[in-house]
Amino acid sequence: MGTSYDGFTVLMSLVNPHPALKAAVPFNPMVDTWIGDDWFHNGAFRQTYADYIYGQTADKKSDEEWTPPRYDAYETWLTAGSAGALGTSLGMDQLPFWKRLTSHPAYDSFWQSQAVDKILAGQPLSVPTL
Repeated sequence: MGTSYDGFTVLMSLVNPHPALKAAVPFNPMVDTWIGDDWFHNGAFRQTYADYIYGQTADKKSDEEWTPPRYDAYETWLTAGSAGALGTSLGMDQLPFWKRLTSHPAYDSFWQSQAVDKILAGQPLSVPTL
């Protein structure tokens, strides 16, 4: 069982599940990260996640600290002008995940192919799921 990303891993365990899996309980899982409330919210990029993306992907230990150029986050985003401009100023345009996010701002095949609801709709569930 799991919530958010851990809920996503629960859902993914339902795709060609191992025979030992007897039940699955995903709580508020990531399902479609472009349509849902994860990286995009029906197309609106969630800029507030930039610090999370940076902290999780800037180094292999996931403990690189986000240091915004200003104390006030609102002022930081206003001054930057756009998420892309802020990402570039902080060197985030070198991070593979940031590149994927900014390279696919529309609901294209990249996002559609990862939508777990669409993946699971293509096969019947064989594990009881709450």
